[in-house]
Amino acid sequence: MPYNATIHENVARNYVSRSVSLPAPRSVAELYAERESQFLGVWERDDGWRVKAYGIPFNRPAARAEMVAAAKTKALEVLPSPQEDGTPGVGVVIVHDAEDYGFILVQWWANNIELHQDLFYAEIDEPGQLYPVPTKAFGCMYELEITDFERRLYMKLLREGEGVPDFDSYLSQTYGGRI
Repeated sequence: MPYNATIHENVARNYVSRSVSLPAPRSVAELYAERESQFLGVWERDDGWRVKAYGIPFNRPAARAEMVAAAKTKALEVLPSPQEDGTPGVGVVIVHDAEDYGFILVQWWANNIELHQDLFYAEIDEPGQLYPVPTKAFGCMYELEITDFERRLYMKLLREGEGVPDFDSYLSQTYGGRI
């Protein structure tokens, strides 16, 4: 479906209103249950970008293929040019196929120590249609577990490399397991 401003405005309104009116969880244990994370591979762009991709499914064995494909397309589209704003051309994409929406976090390192991000969402019944998140959300506790792992790894390699991380090593080390 091509971009339609009216549809996008309606979806954005729905997102904002639903974010405060979701149905009550069935139980605290269910709401905060562990979820399996999955490494989806390293995605590359012709200009040298390389990003580690992860999936976090909710009540399904894996993030849906349509959402993963849309996330890959969107991520490779929105990443800045390498070396723009000091970007080394490495980052992380998290595809969270959640209960109420799909969330796509596109994160990249810039200026050696900054993590930049674009955040998108999809309606649960249209996992291939991504829209910018119209709130100040940064990520949920599940997504931030992966972000924290990536931050710690990047910092460790930055220090070991005396200010120049080993990007091949960074890309080869991945988060795995339950969150």
